[in-house]
Amino acid sequence: MAFFIPLPSVPKKKASEAQETELNSFTGLPHFTKSQFSNVELIGVGSYGKVFRVKQGSKHYVVKELASTGKREASLFRKEAALLQSLAGHENIVRIHGFSLTEHAMLLGYESFDFSKVGISHEPVHCLKDYLQAVDKLNRFSGFHHTQYHLAKDICAGTRFLHERGIAHRDLKPDNILISNNHYVNSPDVDVQIWWASKPITARLTDFGESRSTLLQTSSLNQTSTSNLYRGSPAYMAPEALLGRADRASLYDLQNMDLWSLG
Repeated sequence: MAFFIPLPSVPKKKASEAQETELNSFTGLPHFTKSQFSNVELIGVGSYGKVFRVKQGSKHYVVKELASTGKREASLFRKEAALLQSLAGHENIVRIHGFSLTEHAMLLGYESFDFSKVGISHEPVHCLKDYLQAVDKLNRFSGFHHTQYHLAKDICAGTRFLHERGIAHRDLKPDNILISNNHYVNSPDVDVQIWWASKPITARLTDFGESRSTLLQTSSLNQTSTSNLYRGSPAYMAPEALLGRADRASLYDLQNMDLWSLG
């Protein structure tokens, strides 16, 4: 007579938990939910989705939520998170702190330029586009001319870092450059006037949804060339991409298109 000894049952993970475990092993990022934070405030809406400012303790973060939950969009969003994680540590690249596959969201560093720190009454701005419009409207750049050098230096440093790592951004524009003077607060022992003279502003590249990279071993991001050149924003696209005059473009070609957008 045969005897069957029952094996101990192992509780199965819920589908969402299993997905998050798989994701964390892919990106190396901790899982988060928006409910973990307080002071949730909508600060931006676009075709990609929504952006919220959130707070945990005394620190602010940004939650970027994907609008579409389609398989392709979710896959690209996940690859963007993995790419940002691989770039962690560079001062001119936006910082990523977490990812949620179930909520289709990234947890990013919060960047803002607070005009009140330099004695000017104006609401804070977050990207280069809004900053340029604000200082032009305030006093036509009077008193702000020296910030242009620091902005250009940071943007070039971030772009160079990407290219050295085998990445093309493909959508460089003022909207996708975050600006900040948060470092004033981080060093309260240093007089604001010293910061304003030596390092008045910092810039970080963001929005890598269109990027192409050799870092991620995937068929969509690791091809040696592409025929899909119409990526990015028309006003900042290189002529060959805008007019479709190149049948295929290598990563080197795409990086050169970044330089067109930059300059």
